[in-house]
Amino acid sequence: MPSSPPSPCFLSIIIRTMGTRPELLDDALKSLLAQTCDDFEIVLVHHRPNGGVCPHPADDAPAALVGKIVSVVSSRPGRSSPLNDGLAAARGRYVAFLDDDDFALPHWVETFRDMARSAPGAIVRTRCYRQKWRMDRSGGARVAVARGPRELGWAETYDLDAHLLRNETPFMCFAFPRSVFSEEALTFDESLSTLEDWDVATRAALKGVVVSNPAATAVYRWWIEGESSSFLHSSAERRADDARVAEKFAVALQLSTDAFELRRRAIADDLRRRRRRLSARAGRLLSTIARGMRRIAWAAGLARD
Repeated sequence: MPSSPPSPCFLSIIIRTMGTRPELLDDALKSLLAQTCDDFEIVLVHHRPNGGVCPHPADDAPAALVGKIVSVVSSRPGRSSPLNDGLAAARGRYVAFLDDDDFALPHWVETFRDMARSAPGAIVRTRCYRQKWRMDRSGGARVAVARGPRELGWAETYDLDAHLLRNETPFMCFAFPRSVFSEEALTFDESLSTLEDWDVATRAALKGVVVSNPAATAVYRWWIEGESSSFLHSSAERRADDARVAEKFAVALQLSTDAFELRRRAIADDLRRRRRRLSARAGRLLSTIARGMRRIAWAAGLARD
C-alpha cells in the first residue's frame, strides 16, 4: 500500500540572496536554527541574474538545517524574480520572507503559528526591532557591528490606510497564507526595482484580513552605509515605482488614479492631525510628570529641614 505524502509544514521561509554577504546570511540561518518551533522549511533562493556557476549558498548552511532547505536558483533580473521563484517552490501552509541581512528572534515562527491557529486564513503581522548596523573589518574578515540600541518601531496594529500611503511594516513581520499567492494569483511585480514588498503586502491585505500582534519577533538591520537597497537605487527609481504601485492600489480599490491620489492626500492629512494630537498629549504628560517631580523634590527638602 503506497504511503501518503507528508503533510506540508506550517511555514515556508523564503530567503533571497546573491551570495555576496555570506556572513550576514549565516546570521539569518543561525537565527532560524534557534527557533522554538521547527515546523518550517527554508526556501533559499540564490539570485544569479548574470549567470555564473558559483556554489549555491545552501552548500555552506549549518548542518542541522540542511534537511529543511529547498535550494532554488533564479536567473531573471530584478528584486522580484527570486521571490516569485521561491513562491513556486514553497510547500508550507503559510509563507514568510526573511532578507539575508536580517535575523529572526527565537519566537518568530512560533508567534506566527499561534496567530494563524487563532485566526485561520488570516494574514498575520507582528513588529520588529530596528537597529543601526555597519560592516567593519576584523582580522581581514568582514563583520557586522551594531551601532546603536534596538528600537521598537512601527504601529502595534495594521492600518490599511497608512499602508496605502507608504510602507509601514517591514516584510519579515508578515506571514501570509500560501493560498493568497496560489489561489488569488498574487505575484511580485518584476517590473519594479524597489517597493516590491510593500506592493505585495498591501495588495494581499486588500484581498484578506490582517491580524496583528504587538510583539517584536525579528531585527531589521538599518544599515548606516552600503548594504541597503536605499543606497543602490535612486530617488527617481523610487518615485517611478511609487507611481506604479499607486496605480495598482487604485485598480484594486476600483478608483481612478485621480480619485486615489485625493484619498492618499486625505490619509496624509489625517495622519498629520493624529500625530499632532499625540504630540500634544505627550507634551501634557511630560509637563504633569515634571510638576510631580518638582513637588516630590520640594517635599523631600521640607522633610530634611
